[in-house]
Amino acid sequence: MVKASKKAPSTKSAIGDGDPVSRTSLTRKANGLLLVVAALAFLLLGGGVAAVYLAVHNKPAKVLSDAVHNTLRASSVSFNGSLSMADQVYEGLRFSGMSDLRQKTEATIEAAASTGVVANFRIVDEAVFVRLSGLSGIAQSSVVPDELKDVTPAFAERLDGEWVRLDDFVVESLLYSQGVQQGSAHNQLYELQQVLKDANTQERVRAVFVDNLFFDVVDTGDEESINGEATFHYKLAFNEGVFREFVDQLNKQEIDGLDELDADVILMHLALGESTPEVWISKAHRTISRLRTPLRSQSGVVVLDVGFSRYDEAVYIEQPEEPMSILQLISEALPLLNEVYPHSFEPNSIQLVPAE
Repeated sequence: MVKASKKAPSTKSAIGDGDPVSRTSLTRKANGLLLVVAALAFLLLGGGVAAVYLAVHNKPAKVLSDAVHNTLRASSVSFNGSLSMADQVYEGLRFSGMSDLRQKTEATIEAAASTGVVANFRIVDEAVFVRLSGLSGIAQSSVVPDELKDVTPAFAERLDGEWVRLDDFVVESLLYSQGVQQGSAHNQLYELQQVLKDANTQERVRAVFVDNLFFDVVDTGDEESINGEATFHYKLAFNEGVFREFVDQLNKQEIDGLDELDADVILMHLALGESTPEVWISKAHRTISRLRTPLRSQSGVVVLDVGFSRYDEAVYIEQPEEPMSILQLISEALPLLNEVYPHSFEPNSIQLVPAE
């Protein structure tokens, strides 16, 4: 009699019966599936949210507003540019410099190449200093009237390379006289310039301006790399309605020393509606990298093209040592002028001290 052998119990178990190896494998598969789902969700949802954010954040009006705000908030900036007319640069009229956008500015202007004159400017705590260099050949240039060519060399030699301080009352008198000659619009802007010397007033005007940008983005240009940074390039158009709102809101500030501004008068004299600026804005920092705009002058339309860089760097600008006073310069010039125009410039006929 043959006995049936006893079958050994199976060591296999069904899936889910608690086998450690099977449970680990299943967990890995589930985690992998979750990762795939999470990745799809990020691409479909997160990517979409990011796209919406970028679309809003990079809207031209938003970029322009940010750039104006950030530029006006900067503690300093370097600049360089040129003036041109009829697509021709003014015989090399270019300028460069730096400013702390508050109280200190230094600039160099290379004048007409035919004269070789270079002008340096410094503004330190509202004091203005000017230095002219390269005056040796100016007497023979077209900028000097024929009747002054004989007396100019001596005066040019005396002035060449000397720093001259334009006393406050002289600067203000020049600005005011320009306003009287060119109308009430310039008078109003002169008053605005004076009150902007106060830091608190600067902040109030800056806030109103940023909230009422009176230029709209009407077109985009080719994006360029400026100072090694990618930029947005926008073409702007003047918005008269927003400008009127800007003037209205500024008047509501009731700033001491500033009479009520008249938008009609300013628009009539400054021809803002004819302005068609172009602006390049850094994509990385949202600051203005370049500005190109036509400006109306008595000689026609002048194009200002200026680049900006090195925002928020330390600015070290000091007053020149022992500058000549503008009053001293005038007193030295009078005898020379009287050689050409006898008795036309008597010392007693010109007030050389500020009025009380």
